Amino acid sequence: MSEEAQVTPIAEPPTWSEYAFVTVILLLLTGAFMNLFISPEQQLDPGEGLPGMRYVWAAIYVGVVVLWWRRGSENRSLLFERRAIIGLVALALASAAWSEAPATTMRRGFALVGTSVMALYFASRFRLREQLGILAGALGACVGFSFLFGFLHLGRSVDDVAGAWYGIYTQRNALGTVMVFGVLVFLLWGRVAEERRWLAWSLVALAFILILLSGSVTSLVAFGVVLLSFPMVSVIRRFERTGRFLILAGVILIAAGWWAGTSLDKVTEAMGRDSSLTGRTELWGASLLFALDRPLLGYGYNAFWLGLEGPSAEVWQIVGWAAPNAHNGLLEIWLDLGIAGVAIAAIGFASYLREAFRLVHETLRWEYAWPLLFFVTLLTLNLTETAFFQGNSIYWFLYVVAALDLSLMQRQRMAQTRDNVHATPRESEA
Repeated sequence: MSEEAQVTPIAEPPTWSEYAFVTVILLLLTGAFMNLFISPEQQLDPGEGLPGMRYVWAAIYVGVVVLWWRRGSENRSLLFERRAIIGLVALALASAAWSEAPATTMRRGFALVGTSVMALYFASRFRLREQLGILAGALGACVGFSFLFGFLHLGRSVDDVAGAWYGIYTQRNALGTVMVFGVLVFLLWGRVAEERRWLAWSLVALAFILILLSGSVTSLVAFGVVLLSFPMVSVIRRFERTGRFLILAGVILIAAGWWAGTSLDKVTEAMGRDSSLTGRTELWGASLLFALDRPLLGYGYNAFWLGLEGPSAEVWQIVGWAAPNAHNGLLEIWLDLGIAGVAIAAIGFASYLREAFRLVHETLRWEYAWPLLFFVTLLTLNLTETAFFQGNSIYWFLYVVAALDLSLMQRQRMAQTRDNVHATPRESEA
């Protein structure tokens, strides 16, 4: 597949101000610098968030819509091709009708819409190689500022774990998960922009140090998955059929899961944790009981974890600690949107993952491995964290971007077919 394989209807190249604008957006989407606004007197309200941020995001949405309409609106139908994304967002908005907190559900539902529109602008306006460069710059800034905040003891954490770093974030796990995605982007960027390889590897080393300083075991495991995923790409390309690789990968995953389940005590002891995964197993059990109380449609989008004002109060009483979420992406969606939401999310994710596998199998350029590498990393993190279906979040943003990138490349294939271009992607890249 040639470098023009990703259709990008750019009337004119992006300006430096657009690059700066999207970099700031990416920083905010990671949750950067929010710990500067937390003090003993001013903690995060589960229902309201930080005062004033909703107005900042509203201004950003308006700015993105204006830019998208002026420079990239030729792809305004692109998002509607991803029915699973549209369906999940629509269900979140509709859930205000049965939500425990209708105002919160509606407000955060609109944040999902705004984040999806930002993803549409980003995917439409910037080619895949440019996207990786922008992500590398933004996440590199996160690395640098996190060291600065750590050395100068700036900001305040909401979990206040002794000895753990949280950088420019409000939680140590937030620092760890962002650094995991940083490692993924830096490694891929180093392969795509070979002239920046040494810089990319330096950023990988610094991000890994921050993962260790955060003390997040989940992030450390995900770091290992990221390292293994690059050889996985090479293996996929050697298989004649992706189905065979999927079967092999499934067998390996089932075997690994069985081994981890039967050796849980040894695994967690080796990671410096107890077999409850720092209270997560009790949390999952309690959350599941509440999910079964409203199995079909859930409690409404973002209407469960509202501290002492929501259903989460009883879960807190059961587990004995103030859990901010279910610490599992799929269980979180079940609590919010029931089995209906889980089904839509699972079908969409599986469909996009399959497309990403096919793309890696049929192409040789490393930038086209981004959707698959991202999906694998996202899946890993969501086993013990909630890093998926949230508005104003880098994870939902990148998920939508990756899905749209796949759609853009599919458009190119269809265009090549119409033009009677019969050369395969491998032949055109040779």
